[in-house]
Amino acid sequence: MDYFTYITGIATLIGFVLQIFDALPTYRSHRQKAFYLLLGLFLGSLVTAFDGSKIIFSFEITGLALLVSMIGTIIFWSLYVAMKSHREEFFAVSGVGTFVLIVVLAFGTISPPSNERARLTISELSQLSEISLTQGNYERAIKHQEAVLSKLKKNDVRYTAVKEKIEKIKLFQVDGI
Repeated sequence: MDYFTYITGIATLIGFVLQIFDALPTYRSHRQKAFYLLLGLFLGSLVTAFDGSKIIFSFEITGLALLVSMIGTIIFWSLYVAMKSHREEFFAVSGVGTFVLIVVLAFGTISPPSNERARLTISELSQLSEISLTQGNYERAIKHQEAVLSKLKKNDVRYTAVKEKIEKIKLFQVDGI
């Protein structure tokens, strides 16, 4: 069992005691909902502890996540205030906020295409260039060699060798025409 199971277990026991002695009677419905939520979390984590399976939450805080949480907070705040007074105005604000949230979620999660060549090593790019040469695809071979050049520093001894190889491939390309 992990700490989450212990913490939810203790919180559930505290909630159970609060329910039995009817502490804070004005918050009875909120207390009951919180108790059921904690009880469910505790029982779920207890079952997974005995089962041996784990749920791993991997949440990365990004700019998009912060923006979405901020918009969501504004929407929920608007709805909360709308229940008290100024219903029409805050429903309009929450409607606009919901539209903005949908737009952000629709276009914000579209990530730009990843540059596969940036992840390839110099030797892998050289191999791809050689394969392209054997297939007669000189233009692609040049692109791979240029990617190798972009990974090398100008004072690297391989830099001039790769430049010369690009020139040779260009000559092969001209001779093949």
